[in-house]
Amino acid sequence: MYYDNLDDRQQMEQNPAAPFVDAILNAIKGEATAIDFTVAWLRLRQTR
Repeated sequence: MYYDNLDDRQQMEQNPAAPFVDAILNAIKGEATAIDFTVAWLRLRQTR
């Protein structure tokens, strides 16, 4: 995974569910597709 800066990587390590939460918020706003949501869900499952 590519990170824009070190803070993003550190935040991701502290909260691996962050992309999943972002996907949910984007879906609520209508900006995410079902594919985005599914990919985020699968990534969350891998971190457990």
